[in-house]
Amino acid sequence: DDEVLDASVTDLSSNINATATPIPVKVLPKSGSSNAQLMDVKPMNDIKVDIQSIKPGNQSSLVIIESNDITVTLHFTENQPREDVYVLVVSTTSRNTSPLSNYVLQSVVPKGCKVRLQAPSLTELAGYSPFLPPPAITQIMMIANPNK
Repeated sequence: DDEVLDASVTDLSSNINATATPIPVKVLPKSGSSNAQLMDVKPMNDIKVDIQSIKPGNQSSLVIIESNDITVTLHFTENQPREDVYVLVVSTTSRNTSPLSNYVLQSVVPKGCKVRLQAPSLTELAGYSPFLPPPAITQIMMIANPNK
């Protein structure tokens, strides 16, 4: 069975509730291993990735939430600060005329993996105006999977 990566966005200031869309992610045993025992994940507290240093990956972006005029997109990158750590950029945009405040991204990864979210670029978005580009929040997500 595939494990599932689950992400959700919660808007604490209004009645806008976005639901999470599960993304199937396989967690494989380390190559050469005859059993499916999971290896320990090293802490990621010492890893910091600067947005200017991120190189886009070859994989297409993936929209994980599209609800109530709020869109959350995962952007895959080439960056790998450690052999077992993968870097993604999460972009949240709003076309909702109501402002978004107290933005919090929560994520869940399969057993055996760890996730670390760096601080978001913003925690509030102004209401959408058709005369301006949609406002966006970006956040760097690192996922450690020692079993890959």
